[in-house]
Amino acid sequence: MMITGAHDSEVPGSRKILWLGIVLQVFTLAGFTISLLLVLQLMNALAANPAYLENTHPPEIFARMTLPLMVGGTLGLVGLGLITLAITKLRVRSPWLFWFLMIYGGVLLITSPFGIIFGPVFLTLALKHKESHLNATRRNA
Repeated sequence: MMITGAHDSEVPGSRKILWLGIVLQVFTLAGFTISLLLVLQLMNALAANPAYLENTHPPEIFARMTLPLMVGGTLGLVGLGLITLAITKLRVRSPWLFWFLMIYGGVLLITSPFGIIFGPVFLTLALKHKESHLNATRRNA
């Protein structure tokens, strides 16, 4: 059953919240990339000098490598929440958003732990509101 009428209208300003959520997804990838580069840097240092860890403090190295991943993951999680809010409570609908949810939801299915939760949610929301997403252009015209 699809809700129509006044309940189906988009809340003013909700697209800004959606876009903020989408932009925050970049931080997850950035945090992962920076952490990966730091791990590779450590591996190169160990290959060049096997005694490298004897002269450094391992917990400090571990914290330096994981901090970008934790910050990026946290910002990405906030972004996932904003996207979900924009789709559910703020009722943002658009054809491009339907395809974004289908593709990004599929990508999230292979990530853990939060992607396993949000991937099916995004796919379900996209399919549940497919008609209103794909007809949004005609309604707003």
